[in-house]
Amino acid sequence: MALAVDFYVPGQSWLHRLDPRVKLGFAGCAVFLLILLRSLPAMLGATALLVLLHGSAGVPRGRLGELVRALLPVSALMFLLRVAFYPVGPVMANIGPLAITVGGLAQGAGLGLRLLAMGLAIFAVLYSTRGEAIVRGLGSLGMPYALALTLGLALRFIPTLRLGYDSIARAQRARGLDLEGLRGLGRARAQMPIFVALIVSSFRASEQLARALEARGFNTPGVRRTAWIELRFRAADGLCLGLLLALTAAVLYLHLRFGFGAGPL
Repeated sequence: MALAVDFYVPGQSWLHRLDPRVKLGFAGCAVFLLILLRSLPAMLGATALLVLLHGSAGVPRGRLGELVRALLPVSALMFLLRVAFYPVGPVMANIGPLAITVGGLAQGAGLGLRLLAMGLAIFAVLYSTRGEAIVRGLGSLGMPYALALTLGLALRFIPTLRLGYDSIARAQRARGLDLEGLRGLGRARAQMPIFVALIVSSFRASEQLARALEARGFNTPGVRRTAWIELRFRAADGLCLGLLLALTAAVLYLHLRFGFGAGPL
């Protein structure tokens, strides 16, 4: 990811203004439908729609490109594993003991696109919602505050760790660490000073965070917790939630009644 301390991308789009609970519901419905639907055309359509959603939310193309590049290795791995070990249909070619089939290629592409689409759906929420709003939304939906805060801090620490890695790597290169031309295990061994420093700094940050929470009376029994962010469910939020539930119900009905999106993934 880019050098940032948060996934959130500031903006005033319709998605930014939406209630975080509605956006969390969208992420849940999207993941549910992506697991339910199994055909390659359905995955292509879902991926295209989610890319358009990011565009309508004003997510910079650079951030979207970084997200896609981060998700592509996992999607490509799933594609290769599916093609190699689950051959289906006519054989196109044989590579040693492996048979490359038409059905295997289609299923592998669908599986890779499914993982990519899930990532796009989840990051559409993260890019358009502040971390504290996500914590507040999860808490208002019934999740224990300690668990919601833990999830929010974990999301916050992912880009923070990347920022720390880049800072330490620049400092180590200034001290003579040379990573040019190294690949595979050799590069991993050369990066050990970076990883050690990153682990040490992570432990220090965790200890500082624990002390800060303790000083603020976190999870003190018998204390009523107040919230700085008050969520207000507007008419536009209700409309979007109604459309989301109606769309989810319609796709579920079409799938169960007519086999929409069915496939052998």
